[in-house]
Amino acid sequence: MKHCIAFIEKWFIIAEWLLQISSLYNYEDCYSTIRKVFYWVYKIAVIILNLFVTVTSILALIKLEFTVLMLVVNAINIYYDYENVIQKTLKQFDFFWTNNQNDNLSNRIYNKASEEELLSSKVFHTALSNNLNGLIARHQKLLEFYRRLDKFLMPTITVRLAITSAAFILETVTGLVVRDMNISLPFLQYATTCLIQLLLYGGSGHLLIYKSQNLSEALYDSRWISCKRDIKRSVLLIQQRCSVSSKITIASWMDLTLQTMSSVVRFSFSIATVLRQVLDKK
Repeated sequence: MKHCIAFIEKWFIIAEWLLQISSLYNYEDCYSTIRKVFYWVYKIAVIILNLFVTVTSILALIKLEFTVLMLVVNAINIYYDYENVIQKTLKQFDFFWTNNQNDNLSNRIYNKASEEELLSSKVFHTALSNNLNGLIARHQKLLEFYRRLDKFLMPTITVRLAITSAAFILETVTGLVVRDMNISLPFLQYATTCLIQLLLYGGSGHLLIYKSQNLSEALYDSRWISCKRDIKRSVLLIQQRCSVSSKITIASWMDLTLQTMSSVVRFSFSIATVLRQVLDKK
């Protein structure tokens, strides 16, 4: 019984203490604090939701553009295979030559003489002729394939890049000019999605041009000058055909490269900067 009375007395003391605190506290301040907490929770939730939408949009965009980009990637892989065949041919008898810095001068002279003798031998000439026999015709078919690929993809890529570029400029301008973060942040995230699409197309087109130029450089850097006349003629013919890079164009007057996409990005930021300065002066 005494324990129950002591317990009740303690609860009365606690209740009286809570009443005293509540009489001193302003309920309007409490309501304002709760509103601020919910406001910041709402803003954080909106930011997380916008980031989630942006990431899913980027993934959906990559999946949507996968068919078009895979055509370009497969075309680039053809250049890899073509270059590997030539390099394998030119290097298959190259095991006599060494770049080891520990070798003395006599060994280097011997190895160099062995290499030149091997390059002029009949065995090497026969093997190289067999490998280079169909490469010129294959390269001609390869160039025809890129010409048709450019003709097939040009309308689709031109329309898509025109829409994406216009959307990127509009979203960048809106995101930088509008002062309200609730409005500008989603626009900047959508502009990021458009930027990634521009970089995907520009990077694939740039890689295609690089591989077509790299093939000519790889041929020229090899020791084909030591081969016989008909081998030189075949290599020079391939190099001459590589003088014009394989590429994908936009509306037949602009190459699809990273430089083209970067000029679009710089143009959009220039417009956004000018509009923001005009609005700040007002």
